[in-house]
Amino acid sequence: MKTFNLFSLLVLLAGLSLVSCQNHERQRSTDYFGQEIPVETAEVFAPGIISLPDRWEGNANFSPDGTEFYFNVFTDSMKDKAIYQSRYEAGKWTKAQKLTSLGNHNHWEPFISYSGNQLFFVSSRPPGNEVWNGRIWKSQRGDDNQWKVPELINIKVDTENGLWFPNHSKTDPSILYHGGNLKAPGTVGKGDLYRYHINRDSLVHLRELSSEAEDWDPFIAPDGSYLLWASDRPGGYGGTDLYVSFKTGDQWGAPVNLGAQVNTGQYEVAPRISKDGKVLFFDRPDKGTQDIYWISSKIIQDLSK
Repeated sequence: MKTFNLFSLLVLLAGLSLVSCQNHERQRSTDYFGQEIPVETAEVFAPGIISLPDRWEGNANFSPDGTEFYFNVFTDSMKDKAIYQSRYEAGKWTKAQKLTSLGNHNHWEPFISYSGNQLFFVSSRPPGNEVWNGRIWKSQRGDDNQWKVPELINIKVDTENGLWFPNHSKTDPSILYHGGNLKAPGTVGKGDLYRYHINRDSLVHLRELSSEAEDWDPFIAPDGSYLLWASDRPGGYGGTDLYVSFKTGDQWGAPVNLGAQVNTGQYEVAPRISKDGKVLFFDRPDKGTQDIYWISSKIIQDLSK
């Protein structure tokens, strides 16, 4: 009886080891291009795969199932802004290619909905223009898995500097968070933070988080519990820093700088949390180029304590 139990235990352990190895292999192959998530200090994301030398990349965004990756490629900070896509197919990631189904305009700041069926982005197509005066658009995924002709999210505002960085939480996809520099009463600085209720066609200015400086790129946490954004308000490390505000009930808390694990004397912009909540992505332009950076979202959890 003892021999049988020992044999059974050895078979069970061998099976668990095989499953563990298979899971590890699956995770190395699909999760974040096989990269290990940095914990202590932000690092360049997927160097040589996504972040390439002498090129501008930004706005990292994985699909909810982790098998699609969308990001921006720029000629420089203002020209030839295109959305690129890589897919995990047949056991490997495809080479990132320009997403051509959206048409012949500048497209930037892609955000995949938590359903995986909608792609929000900013575009220079009318009523926007070819520099920064973009508008927010949405494309629906078709039965053929391709993105359909985009539809305008018609936020009726007066601006010559566009709207930017659309995204929503997993808990309420009817509310878009975005930035803007609007010609409207009550605006505070060169760029302010907003939320737009799609179903009600109502725009709310997040005045309590906006400053007299530039406030860019608001991103709502998957569970809606905090908001990230970039700001050059006084008291930072230099350039533009990333900040967080934690929500209690209906109230936003005081802005908190993410600290030296993320922020430097350079510009940190475009913060995003991965769909699984594990990673903070952001962009850091430097010396005529720009890379995507990433770090464990644990740094945000630590600040909430």
